[in-house]
Amino acid sequence: MTTALLSDFPDALSPMVVKELRQGLRTRMFAGVLLVLHALMLVITLIAGTAEDASDLDGMRLGLMGLILCFVLPLRGFSALAGEIQRNTMDMLVLTKLSAGRIVLGKWASLTAQSLLIAVSLLPYVVARYLYGGQDLFSEAQLLGLLWLIGAVVTAGVVCLATQRVFWLRAAVVVLFGIVPLWLGVVFLFTSAFGGGSFSSSISASYPLASVFSDEGWLAVLLVIVFAAWAVFFFLSLAATRVAPPSENLAILKRCIHGGVVLALVLGSYGTLDALQWLTVAVFVLSMATIDALTEHNPAMTSLYLPFYRRGFAGRWAAWVLTPGWMTGFVFSLLLTLLVGWRFATVVGSGDGLLAVFEVVDVWMISALMLVSSGRRSRDLLGPWMVVYLIVLVVQYFLTMVSMIPASMHSQTPWGMCVLPGLAKNGHALVQPGDEPMFLTVSAAMAGVWPLILIVATVLAAMRGRTLRREARALAEGKDNRA
Repeated sequence: MTTALLSDFPDALSPMVVKELRQGLRTRMFAGVLLVLHALMLVITLIAGTAEDASDLDGMRLGLMGLILCFVLPLRGFSALAGEIQRNTMDMLVLTKLSAGRIVLGKWASLTAQSLLIAVSLLPYVVARYLYGGQDLFSEAQLLGLLWLIGAVVTAGVVCLATQRVFWLRAAVVVLFGIVPLWLGVVFLFTSAFGGGSFSSSISASYPLASVFSDEGWLAVLLVIVFAAWAVFFFLSLAATRVAPPSENLAILKRCIHGGVVLALVLGSYGTLDALQWLTVAVFVLSMATIDALTEHNPAMTSLYLPFYRRGFAGRWAAWVLTPGWMTGFVFSLLLTLLVGWRFATVVGSGDGLLAVFEVVDVWMISALMLVSSGRRSRDLLGPWMVVYLIVLVVQYFLTMVSMIPASMHSQTPWGMCVLPGLAKNGHALVQPGDEPMFLTVSAAMAGVWPLILIVATVLAAMRGRTLRREARALAEGKDNRA
């Protein structure tokens, strides 16, 4: 009886998780990575056990674990949803009564569970480093857990990226935000390891066990876990939106959670000396939530408005924030931006608060450029958004070279960096003292063009959707009258 229970997954697990785990654990990729990783870790551990000073191998060991947990294993999700979309099997999955969220969560959970299995299998080497290398056991285990947590977030991002049909776009994003930082990190680890110091020891010294598990340390660990959970939710909900049917409203859950996190960070900035750090994280969360909100198509179904209009006056106002679509997404983003910008201004002044708001204006700018281009007619707005983002990134790089380098050499204010909000944040550091008010004024005027474009586009979209809202209101009032 017991053997039969252990021979299969429990019924409580999602069918998607069971399906993906069964397939993933049988692949040659998983077995090959597991065997090669343990072979290399065994060699490194044996060399470290016989060497008088094994500090030079710490960077190699840490780099190897980071390479596998944070890059190689997450890349297995590169085609997780792309394969389903290209084979047109998403409709069949939906017919199994699995929601889009459960499908995406199952893909991610299976990959993360495989990564956790490999991370747990590395614990004997952590114990060996404690017995023969004198390393702190809990700090080493904590570092391994942190690498797995980073890998879980990266896996969610890769699964989200897998919803894009265009292969070159997925490859460009992975190379730009994955391979390049990874290569720099591996080079840094190896140069630190063979540069005469113990990189792992410096990590342990930076995060000692006593401080991590003190009262403030517990709060730091909790905040890291909460932020990682939010990041996973952001990427998975962004992916679920791409594969969900048009009649499914995922905006309610997404915007309530994103808005709640931003509001909690703003409230957390009160009564603390680290208010600037709390608000900086709030701006980052708001920028990512804005990307999500502004890459949704406006609803073309009365049924999406009907649940709100059945709740009367309050529901009609909530519909302007919680219905899916970039139109309500901009309203949602604008309200939170005003809140965060006001709090920033009260903490660091209006000038620095304006520069913080430019983070969100950057997203508005890319969305405005996408909406005025042919990309607005795409089936999925996230792909065109990323294309425009890559183009803007290249343009900003060249404008930075043209404006910042001559200005720094001749001690001049880089007025050319006022053109784009992303450049204004960097150019503000080179502004001459007497030019700061004018620099901020010009930058604000140039940045104000982008929300103005989105406001006009929102008004036009609202006028086009009046018929749907009128039908929803008529249906809601008719049902109330029958009741």
